[in-house]
Amino acid sequence: MHEDAPGTDTHAHAATPSAADGRGIASRNRILDAAAEAFMERGYSATSIVDIADRLGATKGSVYHWYRSKAQIYLDVHMRAIEIIIDAVSPLADGPEPPDERLRRMLEAHGDTLIHKFAYQRVALQTTDMRTLEPQSIALQEVRRELVARRDHYEQLFADVIAEGIAAGVFRPLAPRFATKPVLGAMNWITRWYDPEKEDGRDPQETPREIAAFAVRGLYTAEAAARGDGA
Repeated sequence: MHEDAPGTDTHAHAATPSAADGRGIASRNRILDAAAEAFMERGYSATSIVDIADRLGATKGSVYHWYRSKAQIYLDVHMRAIEIIIDAVSPLADGPEPPDERLRRMLEAHGDTLIHKFAYQRVALQTTDMRTLEPQSIALQEVRRELVARRDHYEQLFADVIAEGIAAGVFRPLAPRFATKPVLGAMNWITRWYDPEKEDGRDPQETPREIAAFAVRGLYTAEAAARGDGA
């Protein structure tokens, strides 16, 4: 069952602050920060608008000022998650480095974002909740389609660099979009086992560096591996 603002049209869009309204954007981002934590800990179905408001130390009316339903908040958490990670990775895709080095740097940035925006990225990778989300309106269905398009664009950034590496004879001749699956999958598994609350003395940047290097090595041709490329 979904939650909607009392006395409102469930097909209405969330209130949208103008780009100049810094306070409005900050307020909505605070809601999304709290919602990401709540969805991560409790899952979509078990999280209520009241849970999100409690994390903010606010009333549920202040949440409803920006969002008409829990589904809208959930989809916006997903949208913000993909925007954050695209912003971190896309500038590296067109860098001057050789494709293997560029891919390694992109994967490191991907992993760093998983760790430093952990709640957002873990929720974004909880696809079970997304599949069970009821499409409540045409507007929400459009948001879901936009999310899929942005994820496809994001994966294509990696596929294009892998294709360059294949053309250069550095990577094995795999289908580039296929190759993105195990490479990103190795990084995304961080959200399954990493505990941001656990202090073990390990540099948080060390984990994405090591996994990124491991993932890139798996793509090398025998010749490139023998040369020690990327070592």
